[in-house]
Amino acid sequence: MRDGKVLTAVLIAFFSGTLLASFYFGQRERPREKVAGARRLQAGAASIRQYAPLGSVKMNLNAQAVRILLGLRDEQPSVWTGSFKLSEGKLISSEPWRTGVGDVVNPDGTFKLNTRQVQAGTRQQLAMTENGIVLVLDAPPAARIEVSTDKGDFSFTLGELSYGRPLFFLNGQAQAELVPCPTKLADTEREEDYPSIASSKYGTVVVYVEHDHFGPPTPIDIKSLPTDEQGIPIDYSAFHPTDGGDRVMLTWFDGNEWAQPQPVTNEGLDVWRPAVAIDGRGIAWVIWSENIKGNWELMCRRFDLKKGIWSQVERLTDNPGADINVCAVTSPVSGDVWIAWQGWRDGDFQIMAMRLQEGTRGTPIQVGAKGANEWSPAMAADGKGNIYVAFDTYETGDYDVKLWMFKETSPDGGRVINVTNSPAFEASPAIACDPKGRVWIAWEMRSVNWGKDMGAYYGKQSPGTQLYVGPPMVRVACYVDGQLQFTATDPAEAMPKGMRNFLSYPRLCVDSNGRVWLSFRRRMGWRGPVGTYWQSFLTSYDGGGWTNAIPVIFSDNLLDNRPSLTTLPSGELLIAYSGDGRYKYAGPPALANNALYLAAIRFPSPSEPKLAATPPFEFPKDVKLVHPEEKQDIARLRAFKLTIGGRTYTLMRGEFHRHTEISADGGGDGALEDMWRYALDAADLDWIGCGDHDNGGGREYPWWITQKTTDIFHHPPVFVPMFTYERSVVYPSGHRNVMFAQRGIRTLPRHPDIKGTPETGAPDTKMLYRYLKAFDGICAMHTSATDMGTDWRDNDPVYEPIVEIYQGCRQNYEYSGAPRSATRPEDSIGGWQPAGFVWEAFKKGIKFGYQSSSDHISTHISYGIAFVEERSRKGILDAFKKRHCYAATDNILLVVTSGENLMGDEFVVRQPLKLSIYAIGTAPIAKVHIIKDFKYVLTVEPKKREVKFDWVDKEMKPGASWYYVRIEQEDGQLAWSSPMWVKYEP
Repeated sequence: MRDGKVLTAVLIAFFSGTLLASFYFGQRERPREKVAGARRLQAGAASIRQYAPLGSVKMNLNAQAVRILLGLRDEQPSVWTGSFKLSEGKLISSEPWRTGVGDVVNPDGTFKLNTRQVQAGTRQQLAMTENGIVLVLDAPPAARIEVSTDKGDFSFTLGELSYGRPLFFLNGQAQAELVPCPTKLADTEREEDYPSIASSKYGTVVVYVEHDHFGPPTPIDIKSLPTDEQGIPIDYSAFHPTDGGDRVMLTWFDGNEWAQPQPVTNEGLDVWRPAVAIDGRGIAWVIWSENIKGNWELMCRRFDLKKGIWSQVERLTDNPGADINVCAVTSPVSGDVWIAWQGWRDGDFQIMAMRLQEGTRGTPIQVGAKGANEWSPAMAADGKGNIYVAFDTYETGDYDVKLWMFKETSPDGGRVINVTNSPAFEASPAIACDPKGRVWIAWEMRSVNWGKDMGAYYGKQSPGTQLYVGPPMVRVACYVDGQLQFTATDPAEAMPKGMRNFLSYPRLCVDSNGRVWLSFRRRMGWRGPVGTYWQSFLTSYDGGGWTNAIPVIFSDNLLDNRPSLTTLPSGELLIAYSGDGRYKYAGPPALANNALYLAAIRFPSPSEPKLAATPPFEFPKDVKLVHPEEKQDIARLRAFKLTIGGRTYTLMRGEFHRHTEISADGGGDGALEDMWRYALDAADLDWIGCGDHDNGGGREYPWWITQKTTDIFHHPPVFVPMFTYERSVVYPSGHRNVMFAQRGIRTLPRHPDIKGTPETGAPDTKMLYRYLKAFDGICAMHTSATDMGTDWRDNDPVYEPIVEIYQGCRQNYEYSGAPRSATRPEDSIGGWQPAGFVWEAFKKGIKFGYQSSSDHISTHISYGIAFVEERSRKGILDAFKKRHCYAATDNILLVVTSGENLMGDEFVVRQPLKLSIYAIGTAPIAKVHIIKDFKYVLTVEPKKREVKFDWVDKEMKPGASWYYVRIEQEDGQLAWSSPMWVKYEP
């Protein structure tokens, strides 16, 4: 049954036998089957709904791909017209490199292509981008490609091209290069993502996640909703869809065709990053994480490649914590499959490993050490019965890569090898074993003091570094004969000069010739409304150097996009990857949708690799810690309890305005995983919310991924992420951050009438308040005195109870002249709109509690600290609703009470107000201010860390007043208590 055609026939017969009368499987012209949100696959179900195959995908391993680029030196948008001609051989396909309005490549070889001006960085920075043609050919080396354009002609033979060495023509205006030949494996109206690939003598298998959208993939159309007489929607049910979800898919290669992808699971699930391995008996093991009643567990299903038979779904873990990021490897000695994963145990993430055997659930082994979060497991196995697990850990207060090695015959006797031990960010390892038993490890290195104090207040003198800066680089080492050695040159040297930075997320593979292959992601610039464009590259180690890096075309996608590599029995390296077309499609609309690709490449046997005892780069040394006492400061905040008014409160530190690369302008903010790393490790927060713009411009898929990970990292009471996003509206309506305690609420687009009038308010903001009311949410204005702010024409105290008084990316918006605030237009970051200072809102009678958040780039200097009655999502939301919160730029304890009332409360007194103030700073407190009705009524200068005193307002007169406290430390750090609103009725 090893013959490919026989197996394909078995697959077709098997799946066709359970054909349903009505189904969807991804063709664009077919209507999508709506799957009820309540329908969920049960663990251990006896059968899975099957879908009939609709065809297969041929993969010509002899085909070659040529990318021709035009307009490389254009300074203004330009039209390129012309034609191409192939002298001999077969042209399999041709298509534009970028597809926009007016771009066409015709079957007869004629074309019309446009180069374009696109956003390159900030809103003011523009850059030109090229266009071109991708040709897939089955032709001999002597085949000549002739290109004729209205700007000149050029030609070349296929034999003149080589990987990583482009040819240039027309004075550098045109370029031709050989690239790995792409095969589109799956491309539907759904999203195909997270591929994992494995190969053996029994065949090659790819598994991936197919996501069916919850509602439209683009933003929901406000105009389609029923409205009142003012044109404001009255029904928001469309923003809480119940249809959609994920399923895991599998397809198999017989050496010529990929079988029609088949479902491993049912539809409508919530799953995360599958893995696959083929054991020594020809059984493909598919493992994935699945949301089971709020907990993420590892699930497994087996497929017999020889017989075409599926097993039942099995549940591998059953723990009160997320089990995620699974990887798998097959031992060449025993033929057994081993897995490793990241599991939440005892208050942090640990790396676990386990053997998989049919009929027996292995005993999980704890690979790492307790007491610190561990991330990103990767596995390899050698021919001596050794299993290797690489991972990174925050054990020493920065990320370091470790390698755990154990014999599969005695897995409890493993030992750890320190791959890195510097103060830099060293994480996201990849690993592979070569035929001689050498263990290759790659990882990503970024700057020191990652995620520590960084923001506008410090300027260029920030003691910490932002989450994606360094620049990030990929490093490679080799563990051989009990020693750690390094490649003679750095992988960055494989890239052209000017592109030797921003290299991330390495992946490793060793092909059948013993050649070590490395893939990585590189930032290629801001390319449009979907966001920053990243692309994968391939290089290999040959002798003492890395071969010229080769672009993997159509791999444009997010930074955190992890291809999977394997080697085919025929010798080719095969890379499986997803691309969402963010670079491929130009102009409106941005047609971003994940499709699945494969690309094969084959190189001859390499020279013996040269290794050195010292690396071709420097590890950072002797770095000054930014917060040597931070653990004690955080522990003090977590230990604090306040009992008042018959209620007991604890403190939870966090923020809900933290961007990632999912924002269109988030190219410097790091991946979504970086945000979770930052929250759990660098800042050690109790809660956080992702503040990406509309969770990815209102597109459904990035919203779904953000929502999914917010659930994955939800581990109360230790860590409680909230469902949040930023909704950016032009001044004077303003930017607001939205928060929900429940999952599944789609982001709200803009109302056609955004601004409104100062007298009547803005329809867009009124619509926002109705939307928040429908789903029990709140919002907060940010950067209020800038061009992103407001003149406070709108407020609903129930649904907008708080304001972002300080933002690490910019400034303090308390009032002009306050600490860290602007006093004139040229000092204001983001524009000057003084009507938006918070005190101006107070003049209108608006009541706000205070919180602080980061926005872009800034880290570790903005905290929203909530007094919660329970350490849960509901507890956090309720605290902000009641304004029981304060803002701080460091881990400062600040408590302001009055009798049975807490900061943020509104109450009546019969006697002059008495405030009780208690604060513990992270440095000596220089000043404590009590501010009443726009005036400083008390300033004390304690010059010590702990302050505790009472103050009575002896000048109090009948009527209403507001009060709050600001702390100023000697080192410049600040804290603001939420105001109290007090009515004096003697």
